[in-house]
Amino acid sequence: MNCAACIFGFKIFFKLCIQQNCIFKAINQNSTSSMTTFLLAQNTPWFGANGFGVIIWTKTSPLYKAWNDNDLRKQFNWYNETFRLSPWQAGQPAYPNEGVISTKKYNSPGATIATFSMPCYRYAEILLICAEASAQAAGPTPDGVEKLNMVKRRAYGLNPLQPFLVDFKAEDYTTKTFTDLIIQERAFEFQLEGKRWFDLTRTGRAKEVIKNNLFIDVADKALLWPIPRIEFV
Repeated sequence: MNCAACIFGFKIFFKLCIQQNCIFKAINQNSTSSMTTFLLAQNTPWFGANGFGVIIWTKTSPLYKAWNDNDLRKQFNWYNETFRLSPWQAGQPAYPNEGVISTKKYNSPGATIATFSMPCYRYAEILLICAEASAQAAGPTPDGVEKLNMVKRRAYGLNPLQPFLVDFKAEDYTTKTFTDLIIQERAFEFQLEGKRWFDLTRTGRAKEVIKNNLFIDVADKALLWPIPRIEFV
């Protein structure tokens, strides 16, 4: 799978959407019957079983550049790729063959089968949901900002319950900028967990982010789940 498809490594295939030339069509290398697909690279130090395909990203991505190097999630999720440089995408502006990285988030060197369990909800998501909900209700409140800071502190290897210099401060943000901050934190925290595309669409950011990162204009119809024809019978 190509991580750039949904900016951070998560790709969704819509059969009807692909037929209608949605944003995934040009870079879809797989079956249209796949709803969510993670394709792990074969024989890497991070995954023992023989899988297929490869998950790649690039250090030239605006999000990766904005990601603080002191954030432990950055080094935990990715490693420098030197072999699988995605040659079939060479020359496309969103996929330069330089600074290529591959994922090691689902690290299982002793794996004997090419499958793994993927979390649906974690405590970090509960905290970020609370922060976002409180912001929508009353702006950046001290409690909402503290919930966000708890996630960030842990990501920096700090005690999540103690204030640190890395903390965000409520007075520095408006409702919009604080919500932007939460969505960005969700992007860092939930890479390869199937959250990003839905975060972008539900907050109305999908068109702007896809355009700025992949240089693709997203049609309105690509933002919706197709209704199966059988539902109309």
